Amino acid sequence: MNDIVDKLIQVRDELIAEKGQLQLLALALREGSPDRWDLIVAAPWVEPDKRETFEYVIGKLRARLTPSEFLKIARVAFPSPGTPWIELTNALSVGPGILKIDTLDVGGVELKQVYVLASRRAQQPAASP
Repeated sequence: MNDIVDKLIQVRDELIAEKGQLQLLALALREGSPDRWDLIVAAPWVEPDKRETFEYVIGKLRARLTPSEFLKIARVAFPSPGTPWIELTNALSVGPGILKIDTLDVGGVELKQVYVLASRRAQQPAASP
């Protein structure tokens, strides 16, 4: 798993360099999952309903991961504001490193293992006078 995480750090760095900051980048293994991981991507530039966003992220993964590593990614999810994954960013702040969490519940979904590669609070809009 460390090889995949190392490669995802490179993907993280490319996404930030090309598109801007990430609010969340996490690799999560659901309880009972047969070594198939979810990749969670949230950022101000992400448009969850746009196919272009999905294809862009998938292209970055395919460029870095081997075919067998790529098959370990079950899905790529783009959570919307207000969802449990986004709420999690209020509790976590990850600098340039990674955070590994064993057993975590996110919105009622039991996760066996999570690698948080980027997490930062969303910018709050300035209050108008």
